[in-house]
Amino acid sequence: MNYKICSVVLAAGSSRRMKLGNKLMLKIKNKTILSQTIENILYSDFSYSIVITGHQNKIIKKLLNEYEIFSYYNPKYKEGISTSIAVGINSLKPYTDGVMICLSDMPGITKNTYNLLIAAFNKKYEKNKPLIVIPEYNKKKGNPILFSKHFFSKLKNLKGDIGAKNLIKKNNEHTLNIKINEETIFTDIDTAEAYEKFKKN
Repeated sequence: MNYKICSVVLAAGSSRRMKLGNKLMLKIKNKTILSQTIENILYSDFSYSIVITGHQNKIIKKLLNEYEIFSYYNPKYKEGISTSIAVGINSLKPYTDGVMICLSDMPGITKNTYNLLIAAFNKKYEKNKPLIVIPEYNKKKGNPILFSKHFFSKLKNLKGDIGAKNLIKKNNEHTLNIKINEETIFTDIDTAEAYEKFKKN
């Protein structure tokens, strides 16, 4: 069965660690990091997708106008990633069965990886049972992570800038790790060094 799964793309951060400016607007092979991330997601099997904006909202929104994708502004983006997750969860359509939290500075995550996680959710999910689907490479967990609707209220109530790590730890018995053959599930481009390294690959 194919369930209704939304991707929430977190694109509100201030790029504090990136010396070169807004990391999402840096280019790799003539496309911005954000554009590449968005296109990989839109070519995947999501029911619909949402982008959460914040820092340099007007610049990001202008780029997003090129795509058929919903976007919502997070006025509290300086308070941490949890506030953007909350905006995303509050923006979900009522029929949504699952949400995948996607990081906008991970353009190396391919359509194949997104679809493997979606397929695993569709195969394993039962409407009365919580489920978290996590990609794994060499027994190490990465991103993005897919949560069933049982976790929506908890995701809305996260605090600070550490995302859902503690929520996942507390619900280890509900997690499903999916082996992925791509190291890019660890590769976020948040420093100049990471950017230069990614461009060489």
